[in-house]
Parts: sequence; C-alpha cells; structure tokens
Amino acid sequence: MSTVPPAARRRVVVFSPWIKFRATPFDMCGIRVMGFDDAQQALGAQDREALWRARLPYVDHFLNEDRTPRPWNENPLFYAAAPADPLGEPPEQEREVIGLVNAFLYLCVFAANRVGPGEMQIYTNASDWALYVHPVHDPEYFALGARRLLGRLSHGGFRWNYSVISMPMECTRYELYDAVIDRSFVDGVTALHGRGRAALYVSPVRTFMLGTADNHLWRREEDLPLIWASVEQLNESEGFETCEAGRRERAAAATALRLQPTHTVSLIRAVVGPPPSAEYVWDGDFRPDRRGGATAPTRARRDGMQFSALERALDELNFARNRILHGGQRPALEWDVATLALLGAKFFVLLMKRILAWEEVRAWTDADACEAMGLHAFARGGRASLVDGYRAYERAVEECRRERQRQRMVEEFERGAP
Repeated sequence: MSTVPPAARRRVVVFSPWIKFRATPFDMCGIRVMGFDDAQQALGAQDREALWRARLPYVDHFLNEDRTPRPWNENPLFYAAAPADPLGEPPEQEREVIGLVNAFLYLCVFAANRVGPGEMQIYTNASDWALYVHPVHDPEYFALGARRLLGRLSHGGFRWNYSVISMPMECTRYELYDAVIDRSFVDGVTALHGRGRAALYVSPVRTFMLGTADNHLWRREEDLPLIWASVEQLNESEGFETCEAGRRERAAAATALRLQPTHTVSLIRAVVGPPPSAEYVWDGDFRPDRRGGATAPTRARRDGMQFSALERALDELNFARNRILHGGQRPALEWDVATLALLGAKFFVLLMKRILAWEEVRAWTDADACEAMGLHAFARGGRASLVDGYRAYERAVEECRRERQRQRMVEEFERGAP
C-alpha cells in the first residue's frame, strides 16, 4: 500500500493516441487496455478533467476546410497498470510491461492489414503507434495548446511535435474493434509473459514496427531491410534460441529440404509447411550467390526438391535486404516492392503465431493454416502487382476457410451417422 498522500502523487497518461478504440476493455499481461470513455468511468471529476486534457495535443493533425484543427480520433487507446486508478503513475517495471503490451498489440492490429483503393495500405503505418507516458501536470510537454506529446523511443514512439501530416488519414488509421482482436493472440502473449519469456521477443517486434512505419507506403527498396531484419532478429532472439520445439521444427525442415538449419528457407518451411498444391510450386531457380553460382535451394531444386513461390518470394526479400544493407545497392527485384514488403510483414505475424504454438501458449488454428495458404497465393499472384497478389490472397484464404468448414461438417455428419 502506497504511503504517499493521494494529492502528492504525480498523475500520468499512458496511451497510443491515433487508435480508434471501440472494443470491450481487456487485460493483456496484467495491463488494462481500454479507451478514454471506459477510463473515465473509473475516475473522479478532477481526474476526468485531467484526462480530457490529454486529447488536446492531438487536434493538429487533420485540418478542416478553413485550416482549423479537427480531431480525428475522439477515443484513443489507453493503458492502465491499475484499472481502478488509470491515471496513477506506474513504476518503471510496469512501464516496461506496458511497452511490451504496446508492441505486441500492434501485431494484433497489423494482422487485419488490407489493401485499399489505389494500392494504399490500410492499417500498416506504425509511425503513430507510439506509447506516451507523461505526467498530467507536466508544464512543458503536456496539453500545451495543439502541441503533441513526445513519445518514448524505447517503446516505439517518435519524437515529433508541431506536426501536421498531410498524407491521407487512411495511412495512419487504426481501428481496434472487438471483431478484429485475435483474443487467442492476446491470451498467448499473456501466457508467454506469465512464463517470463515474452520480453525475449520484444526487440524484433519493435524492429517490425519500425519496418512498417514508412510514410511512403513501401514504394522504396530502402524500406525493405527492416522488414526482413525483424524476421532475422526473431530467428536469432534469445526466445527462439531457447525454444526447443521451434529449433526442432526448423531442423526437421532443413533436413527435408537438404539445407542447413541456418538457411532462411528452412525457417519459412517450418512456419508455413510444404507447398500446398502443384499450382504454388516454384518452377525456376533461386538467386545466384555472390559469385554467380547456384545456391543451396537451387541445387536442391535441381535434385528434385519442390519449393513454393512463397519460399522463393521471401528469399527474394532476404536477397534485397542483403544487397541494400550490406552492398549499398538497389537491385532490380523480381517481385513488386510493395508486394515483398506486405508479404514479409504478414509472414512475420504468422511466424510470431507459430512461435506461440511452439511455446505451447497458443494453438495453431485453422485460421492460421488458411493464412499460410493465402500467403502462397499472394506470392504467386503478386509478382507484378500488389493489388493482384492481394486479391489472390483473399480468394485463397476464403476458399481454404470454406473447405475447412466443409470438412468439419462432413466429419460431424459421419460421427452422427448410425
């Protein structure tokens, strides 16, 4: 029990400002996730007034016709370490857990990523998915007219102020509704945190946030390295290094493919499985090595091993990352740049879900299997166009879901037959 008088306690707000929150409050790793409207119900009149001041710094981003500020989001996402006292200042350890929740919840939202008109990415830009922790009565940074708060860089924030972003609001919009929250993902991360292992995976998740924060919507090759770097960091993280089931599955995939366990394609195969059907089998070689010779996947393919278009496309993303980051080059790619970025990002989310299954905190579901099927179609159909690839992805996911539902109905019928 705190001995500090209530009047002497500093008050803080902890929230991501540009998420439209229309979901039932829920707990993740012991942290309450809610919107401002829900938080107000637990506050007295004085604290409600203080909480409302938190909205003020964010009216500067979208302007009315007369150039006056117009708030886009009236109900930002809010984190509380103590649900009954959401404006209480959390200790440093709890702030770190809030940062962990902030990072993993971003993955939950990103999983609903889709393509909008004109190939615009909706729910992809992470530049405003920032955690803010500031005293309510901070005279310098809090609620000074239309000035933005400064985000904590260690939690994925960006140190921006006085900023009016001119890009369409779809680029920075997140909508967190009950229907789009994968509660099994939330529960899995919570269980992983309970075992003391969630923090082992936070660094690559934050790299993923940086890789998806490009305001140019992934139309530049320079933005690809961070996407694949997040996959590499996850693969090399202390969590994965000490996850016996994950290492075992990757070794089995490497043996089946006649590759080294450290090869990126062996990790891809461990996550998504073998080519699901002949239509997704890749019928060409992989990129040559630096000396122009055949790489291990090409040699294995020539010996009769089948690889998928998805494995080839993600290997292309890895190729781009190596050439751009280590060689200072902008190579001509065999896939559309935006396709590679979104495909790699979606694979990262699926990889995280597979790791939760390997960690035995979340089951691998039919929806996950159908997502893998969709990524195969995305890779095959998206070489020239993101939109074409995404349409193929949506069709494949829907067909997979229908087939799985049909199979379940047949099994139930057969079990009930005399």
